[in-house]
Amino acid sequence: MPEQARAAALERAPGTIIEAELEEERGVLLYSFEVRGTDGAVTEVEIDAASGAVLSVSLEGDADGGDDDDEDDDGGSATPNGP
Repeated sequence: MPEQARAAALERAPGTIIEAELEEERGVLLYSFEVRGTDGAVTEVEIDAASGAVLSVSLEGDADGGDDDDEDDDGGSATPNGP
């Protein structure tokens, strides 16, 4: 089943798996995959470990696009009106 779960995750979010975990959430055993797409965005895909069903697909990251560089993507500083 782990290989089927990996394949399902990559089908929903094409790219490279950068992290994979087997975890329990809300009483459900699931595989959680973080996939880095060709555009650099990271998507989390959760797969039910028992059935193989895709439970969720969500884009990871912060408000400025997930690039973690402390700069807004519009070129401004992430720090509001400092001294």
